[in-house]
Amino acid sequence: MLGKLIKYDLKNAARIFLLVHGIYLFICIILRLLVMNPLDFSAPSRLLITPLTLIVVLFIFLLTAMTLTTSLLIALRFYRNLFSKEGYLSWTLPAAPSTHLLAKFLSGYLIAAADIIIIAAGILVLVTGSNVADAYRQIAPDMEKVLGITLGSYALKLFLFTVIFTFTSIVQIYFCIALGQLFQEHRVLLAIAFYFLAGFGVQILTTSLLLITGLIRPQMFADSYSFNMGRYTDILYLITGILSIILAVIEYMVTNYIMKRKINLI
Repeated sequence: MLGKLIKYDLKNAARIFLLVHGIYLFICIILRLLVMNPLDFSAPSRLLITPLTLIVVLFIFLLTAMTLTTSLLIALRFYRNLFSKEGYLSWTLPAAPSTHLLAKFLSGYLIAAADIIIIAAGILVLVTGSNVADAYRQIAPDMEKVLGITLGSYALKLFLFTVIFTFTSIVQIYFCIALGQLFQEHRVLLAIAFYFLAGFGVQILTTSLLLITGLIRPQMFADSYSFNMGRYTDILYLITGILSIILAVIEYMVTNYIMKRKINLI
């Protein structure tokens, strides 16, 4: 039953997911061919400002749209399938609440991980031109001095961390939706409010832990020559990774309890 639930969720989300991400990749290819490839990075900076600004603004817009679409797909599928009128049918299936939650978690993770992988693929399409590579070689020594490692290694670490720990955002979405169901009215609005509050709380807690433990100190940023971005991000990954796992376990257990004991369909 677990496999069937996961397959059904993925099939349900596939059409919109593939459409949105297909458009994203198509736009990245067009930008590469029409904007990035013709760029001459040896030209005066004033001639590069406009096209590079266009690419950055458009990419931020695309990234926001894709991330938001993926989060909405995951959240709406969880809410509609388990807590709306559709839930009456879902709860008649021979599957325990814990099985429903696990299926939603695994399918949500697969969707979110695919989203990150496709975003990374789009970035590679934009920045792997020979003109970009030649321009980067000129600043590579300075970049490696700041990062402590090569830019490729730094980007790979960021990519792997994001893919691996994206499960924490999935659990947080489900946790906030489940909390919203504890109220009789404005459940969706409250779920959204809980989501933003939870995100803000995690940021405050993470920053506080970094400062309290002394792993991150304001003096680290004072000397730009001695500051090592790679070492800083390693520490940040360690702290946020441990904290994310702890919070995700707690949120998952609370969500499972709500689904078992406090289910209230509308």
